[in-house]
Amino acid sequence: LHDHTPKASSFAGEAEWTDVDHLPELAFDHDDIAHLALQTLREQLKSKHIGFEMLPQKFTLRQLQSLHEVVLDKKLDKRNFRKNIKRMDHVVPLNEKEEGVLHKPAQLFTYDANLTTPNS
Repeated sequence: LHDHTPKASSFAGEAEWTDVDHLPELAFDHDDIAHLALQTLREQLKSKHIGFEMLPQKFTLRQLQSLHEVVLDKKLDKRNFRKNIKRMDHVVPLNEKEEGVLHKPAQLFTYDANLTTPNS
């Protein structure tokens, strides 16, 4: 996933990533905003395919599954997940594999919004 380092604003002493289930006390209505954002992300992960915007242009199915598991806060069956993803027209397999990894390089995929159909 993309590496984004949070930066504190002028009125915040510090900014850091934290588990959404263990948020520190937030000012004003920011706790409500964070929970609404997570709820919206979960709802739109499949229907609007917004998860692909959080992945590199070329990604592995492992990265895609990891994203879904983090957002949905549940472990997904690897075999079923891959079977469902491979049926989607807009997830396009590439003739490329990961580079610079210590394990067996995985096939890379990309997302093509032009191939998205209403039922995929």
